[in-house]
Amino acid sequence: MEQTSIKRFRPHPLYILSNLWRYLFILLLPLVRGLYYVVINSFSLTGGFQLAVNISNWLQGAWVDVLSLLAFLSLGVLLWATFVVELTADGLLVRRGVFRREVSFLPSSQYYCVSLVAPLRLRVFGAQYLRVDTAGGNLTQADLLVMLRRRDCEQIIRMLQTPSTVTAPGHTRVYSPKNRYVFVLAMITSNSFAGMVLISTLITQMGSILGEQFSEMIYGTFENVARTLAFGVPPAAFALACVLLFGYLCAFTVSLLRHANFHVRRRKNLLEDWTIPEPTMEEYDAADIFENAKEYSDTALIVISRSGGEGADLPTSYDGEDTFEEGGTWGASGVRISSQTDDRDASKHYLELSNREIAMVERVTSEFDNVIVVINAANPMELGWLDQYDSIKGALVMAGPGQTGFNALGEILTGEVNPSAKMVDTYVYDLTQTPTWNNFGSMFYDNMDEFAVDGAVPSFVNYVEGIYVGYKFYETAAADS
Repeated sequence: MEQTSIKRFRPHPLYILSNLWRYLFILLLPLVRGLYYVVINSFSLTGGFQLAVNISNWLQGAWVDVLSLLAFLSLGVLLWATFVVELTADGLLVRRGVFRREVSFLPSSQYYCVSLVAPLRLRVFGAQYLRVDTAGGNLTQADLLVMLRRRDCEQIIRMLQTPSTVTAPGHTRVYSPKNRYVFVLAMITSNSFAGMVLISTLITQMGSILGEQFSEMIYGTFENVARTLAFGVPPAAFALACVLLFGYLCAFTVSLLRHANFHVRRRKNLLEDWTIPEPTMEEYDAADIFENAKEYSDTALIVISRSGGEGADLPTSYDGEDTFEEGGTWGASGVRISSQTDDRDASKHYLELSNREIAMVERVTSEFDNVIVVINAANPMELGWLDQYDSIKGALVMAGPGQTGFNALGEILTGEVNPSAKMVDTYVYDLTQTPTWNNFGSMFYDNMDEFAVDGAVPSFVNYVEGIYVGYKFYETAAADS
């Protein structure tokens, strides 16, 4: 679909050099030619090898080196000129490539994270990296990482935050570490070796620009100072200590500058989607799911999944107003229980089987003699129904499998491994009878308005069980009864 461009941006000119490292092989020709003349002029049968450079012979073929260098730089300019980032109403359109043209579109509704990365070496030239990640992208690489001018990055971020079709993010909170924490972090993450590399590189580069006398002057001055101040210790030991200390201080300064303005901005404009995407029995039959499953194996596997984390409270009633809104720079927002009207049930909560799931479990257990249940949920669910079906032979809790957890699940199901452990959570038959359920939610103080931050009044949770939280409550309650 054709996208209407709002504004176009080109990479920072420094991108020309930073992108050429992959094409350094072009410079092999002048390098080999230069080494050839050095070796030819330095070796003789009578005198052996003596370093000598014949400038006149080298200059006769210098046009080859000049052409190679121009080709190298021209390729960088072409890569820079053909790389365009276009900001559209729906996201970012990226066009790049010289010989093979690539066009990719990143819709703003799928952005997982948009960040600016500004290393010290780039800030000196007014450049930054714009990084865009989506939930469906590569786990180790950004979906888009491009070096832009600082003002262009800020303009893109500003235009992405408040497009005309999306309401600006609501509740915003900024977290910044205290200065002493940044100071301690810089002390811990700094090392002398990195500082010495930085210093030696700086002196060497300055020497190549200002001449070898500059480097000799720096090293000579340091040697004289070390000999003068070394009281009671060998000058070499004192010089080594100074190098280590100065290297550490340089690395510490770089680390301190890197983390000085670190902050995290959190916007409360996210989607709470509690949909349980369970098909109906008619949809199962239309796709011949059960017939195909019985042909494949006499054992059925049921997976019950639930989302939930620290960002939002789980629904205590699986029904309610749908405030879901599509699109937006920061993704969809609002609350969505379920678009499946037959599955919405105000008498049920999120951590028990839905109506469609009950129908599915009854159908599976009636058609298979061997059933295994996998609970893919981070929160303890009501699992009393496991005892109601004789064909359910086993249950396995797999809360957060991560990237490789399902490999372990396969080994467990096939019997390659037989793990044994105690549960870290207490699973109750009826969550509505627990202290957690009856003291659930955010209780707001009615006399703390003066302490509100960005409109958010301080809240609290009432732990009626006191210190007996979790399994401690059930043990003490059982003892009292």
